[in-house]
Amino acid sequence: YKQYIAMRDSAFNQETTAKLNELQTRFETAQKEQQIEKQRAEISRKNVLVYAAAAIAVLLLGLGAVVYNRYRLKNKANVLLAAANAEIRQSVTEKEILLQEIHHRVKNNLQLVSSLLTWQSGQITDERMLTLIEENKSRIRSMAQIHEYLYRSENLSHVNAQAYLNGVLDSLYQSYQTAKPIELCKEIQPLALVADQAIPLGLIVNELVSNAFKYAFTDRTEGKIQVGFEEHDRQYRLCVTDNGTGLPDSVEEKKTSSLGLSLVRMLARQLGGTLTVENRAGAHFSIVFPQS
Repeated sequence: YKQYIAMRDSAFNQETTAKLNELQTRFETAQKEQQIEKQRAEISRKNVLVYAAAAIAVLLLGLGAVVYNRYRLKNKANVLLAAANAEIRQSVTEKEILLQEIHHRVKNNLQLVSSLLTWQSGQITDERMLTLIEENKSRIRSMAQIHEYLYRSENLSHVNAQAYLNGVLDSLYQSYQTAKPIELCKEIQPLALVADQAIPLGLIVNELVSNAFKYAFTDRTEGKIQVGFEEHDRQYRLCVTDNGTGLPDSVEEKKTSSLGLSLVRMLARQLGGTLTVENRAGAHFSIVFPQS
């Protein structure tokens, strides 16, 4: 019996030991598997980080390449633009010099024509012909002044109305100085006119003021001529008035055969304006025309 008991206990112990060993092996295996899973998870996480870093690096490289390419293209465009601007500036400068030379030559040619008329008048005794020659010289002088102004101006496309018309009026005042004290008043705003407007405007002023000097004060001992030029609501307005004898009641501007007033009417149409003629204690001429 004792042997039986001893053999049973020995068998139980062996079985128990085997079970314990099996449990120990399972526990250790489970721990190793957990460690392996942790290592795999860590490796996966590191791989994700590596891939993300690689993707970011590729993206940054691509972005850098795009930025560099745009920078290079922009620099190239700036170089081309600078070269084009330099070429345009040079071309504009050359054209301005050429245009100034043209104005200078036109002015010289007009002065030559005026000199020829002066020489021709020395051989004419007819007073009417001499008067016509002097009137034409005055018109030529007015046209020559605008070309002289443009030749000396830095702005070849626009003319300062005040400077130009003051020059025309000063020249007329010197040409028609007489023993009679005739006052010439100027109220001209410094407006910018294109050359195509300045030339007919100067001729109109020349005609109206010349006529006033010659005919307005024939029976007066003194007189006053006023010239005004202003802008309002994108419209220019020229007024030339005098306090002389005025126009005859029988003379209507639309019917008159006067070369001077016919020329003024034609030039006003050239400006796209309207001419108004009235008697207001003297002759009153008004021309309204649009800005160019």
